[in-house]
Amino acid sequence: MAKYLAEAARERAGAEYRYRSSTFTVWLAAIGERHTNAGHPHPGIDPLIVEAMRKIRGRRTGATDPARRAEPLAPADLETLVIDIEARAQGWAAQVAARRDIALLALGFSGGLHRDELARLVVQDVAPVGDGVGEWLAVRRGDTDSDSANRYLPKGESARLCPWCAHLRWLAVIADYDAAYERASHTMRSDANSETTMDPEAVRERAADAGAAAVIRLVHTAKGSPDRHICDGPWPCAPSPEAPLFRALRNGLPQEDGSLTAGSITRMVHQRAVAAGLDPAAIDPFGTRSRHAQTSALGHAVEPRALNPIGGALSPWTIRQNLGRDLPPAVFPSGSRPPLGQDEDLDTNARRPPLGLAARYHRPWELFARWCAATDHASLPAAPLTVAAYLDDHPGSRGTHRTRLSAINQAHLVAGLPAPGRAATLRTALNEHRSARGERITARVNSIVRQLPTKGWTRGLFGRRNAALLMLSAAGLTYAQIADLVQEDLTLHDDHAIIANGLASIAATGDPDTCPVGILRRWTDVVRLAPHPAGRGLLEHHLSRNTLPAAGFDPAHAKLPLFTSFDARGYTAMHDNLVTWLRPLSATSIATIVAAHLSGPLPAYRTRATVPLRERSSAPPVPESIELEDTFAAGVAARHRDHQRLNDVGSLWDDFDDRADEVTRMLERALAIADGTLVPD
Repeated sequence: MAKYLAEAARERAGAEYRYRSSTFTVWLAAIGERHTNAGHPHPGIDPLIVEAMRKIRGRRTGATDPARRAEPLAPADLETLVIDIEARAQGWAAQVAARRDIALLALGFSGGLHRDELARLVVQDVAPVGDGVGEWLAVRRGDTDSDSANRYLPKGESARLCPWCAHLRWLAVIADYDAAYERASHTMRSDANSETTMDPEAVRERAADAGAAAVIRLVHTAKGSPDRHICDGPWPCAPSPEAPLFRALRNGLPQEDGSLTAGSITRMVHQRAVAAGLDPAAIDPFGTRSRHAQTSALGHAVEPRALNPIGGALSPWTIRQNLGRDLPPAVFPSGSRPPLGQDEDLDTNARRPPLGLAARYHRPWELFARWCAATDHASLPAAPLTVAAYLDDHPGSRGTHRTRLSAINQAHLVAGLPAPGRAATLRTALNEHRSARGERITARVNSIVRQLPTKGWTRGLFGRRNAALLMLSAAGLTYAQIADLVQEDLTLHDDHAIIANGLASIAATGDPDTCPVGILRRWTDVVRLAPHPAGRGLLEHHLSRNTLPAAGFDPAHAKLPLFTSFDARGYTAMHDNLVTWLRPLSATSIATIVAAHLSGPLPAYRTRATVPLRERSSAPPVPESIELEDTFAAGVAARHRDHQRLNDVGSLWDDFDDRADEVTRMLERALAIADGTLVPD
């Protein structure tokens, strides 16, 4: 045994010893326990071994055998961790994990708790104490009933580092999940026939779905930012006080019987530290030295928050010395449960897959329907924006998203509804080849629209329209979809444009020449005036001077086509000059316009002569005298003769009206004489 220790003590790893003195102590303890269990004497108490260990420790100094002690986690490092965790929480499942990890870090740091102590905490081990709604957060340590062993945490000055706020956010998750889970289980068992045996696995799955809906609703309806305190709000009522406080998560849901272990907490801290750019080997987030450093710097303050701004744990003795009074003893909640009510989340009909949907799509559809019920969205039919929000709230690979999208599309198709997953934005995002092709087309379109005119008559009219057509085509819309658009299908925001309730979404770029939002906004200014009988004159006046006002759509024209056809002079086809019908631009015409710009040189845009509005006259224009061939002479002469004859039509109609009035008066006189009401002259 002594030879074994001596040989190991001589091994080196570079300039340092390979094994430290503490390592030999651990070896001796393990070997001694094995000997003792087998009925042999402990070798570590032999004088030879004791002397060997004394020599090993004596030859090593602090320089050659330094103690490996991690630095305590500073408040600045903790804040860096918390901010990074919040920034990476994309999707409701990641936000649930962020709430748990932040609460674990805040309680562990502020309370100076070790990993095994955190892993053993149950819901009822953390409770508010003090006057009113509570001034202190009491954390029970171990199984002892002694109040002196508890940790007392004041409310932190920073909302991000406040242990109260972090604990309340996590407690709300497990309280809502446990309550919905138990309500669903109770409802299903009550509705079942006493003679029917329910599958326990089916009960757990349905109850977990109800709990998931409650958690999703909580995350989506959460108000306030991480910079605002919520520690003065109501304390959630957890239905399972004896359940573990920090639990393992499966698909973003806390497992009712899955408590975190000390090892899993270590791995979590390591992963979070690496992601935040910190060295996980150089920090000890739950070391007691950080707590001692906080309490040693305390002054004789009066308010609990001023007593410790970062929310570090205090002992009852420290509180008594600083506040001059004793805290009431910590009363932790008992195992009482709130009464079970009706489960509003267990809507089985809304989540049931449509008849005819393939079995492999049942579970993806149920998850989508569950999310829609929790976020107050319609699942059947679902809008493309709803599907996009669902995918954004459930991060995954392209293959996973394609499976989810296929399930949603098939559910709509078997129900006789259009598939929302065929929106251009979704198809482009989930198809690498389509995405690459779209990027090439967008780059080509940007170089073209930069050259298209926006002013002048009629070049500004067609330049604005064709630029909008090119942008929608580059966004992935088909020519038929563009032709079917009406004005209410286009919604413009400062940073993006939405087409047909999510059929496509185009982000703004900030470039005034190629920004899709700016190009579409310039076209809406034209469309506002186009349907009016005097619209052509106004467009000619403003476009020729580049003074077209930015007014956007007219709500009265919401059902009119977004793109209408114009002739070469800028006239649009209307019915009786009324704003009741406009001829939409056909898909074939759109395809021709887009192909002409993408396949060759830029088409020519002509500038036509304009007449100022003040020089315009309501009289019909006088036809110019032009030379024609003899073949057309007879026809032209006949038209001139007809024109001269028609000039007298007005006077003839006036004479006819006068004669009709005279006949009417004569008839009225004759009827009056016949009735005896008038005596003839």
